[in-house]
Amino acid sequence: MRASTVLLMKPSLPLSWFDWVIAPAHDGLADAGNVISTEGVLNGIESGGPHLASQTLILIGGPCKHYQWQAESLIAQLRTLTRCAADQQLTLLTSRRTPVGFIEVVQHHFPNIACIAPSDAGVDVLPDLLAGAGQVWVTEDSVSMVYEALTSGAKVGVLTLQPVGKHSRVVQSMARLKARAWVTPLQVFEQTGTLAAAPGPLNEARRVAALLYDRLRG
Repeated sequence: MRASTVLLMKPSLPLSWFDWVIAPAHDGLADAGNVISTEGVLNGIESGGPHLASQTLILIGGPCKHYQWQAESLIAQLRTLTRCAADQQLTLLTSRRTPVGFIEVVQHHFPNIACIAPSDAGVDVLPDLLAGAGQVWVTEDSVSMVYEALTSGAKVGVLTLQPVGKHSRVVQSMARLKARAWVTPLQVFEQTGTLAAAPGPLNEARRVAALLYDRLRG
């Protein structure tokens, strides 16, 4: 039996060298031929869970080449969020990119937010937190966590950062999610008091696996 080559990224080599190329839409490859275009990078999050309306999860990224890291702006946005979600139980999870000391600043200003650092968490902490949260807020630089939150089935909002350039694939991906109402910017939430539900379910890993299975059988 001949084995098939499946690449989970946009290749630097010709597309024809691979049986299948699976890449996020923001990489600019057309969904045709041996290319399968996905909404974001594939992830292992499963949809479902209680998604309690009283639980809000905040996911913080860190400095990257696509956005300027602005700690003061994020603290101001957290202040807005805590005011608008005063009846919520808030949990904040940082990433390995989050600058040292940011958690301490958050704890100083917001003692009501339970903060978790990656070094204090197990491998299942993110899936468990996503399954329990009814609302998830993610900094714009963390595009992978945005798609993980959407895959979980929670309502998703974004904390804004200043883009380094408008033509970045990550910046364009976030702009597309906002335009299609998959995520809610904090400014909109402040005005309406609600997070919009995504237009539909999102589980790209499962969709692509089923698609590949059918095509390889054929």
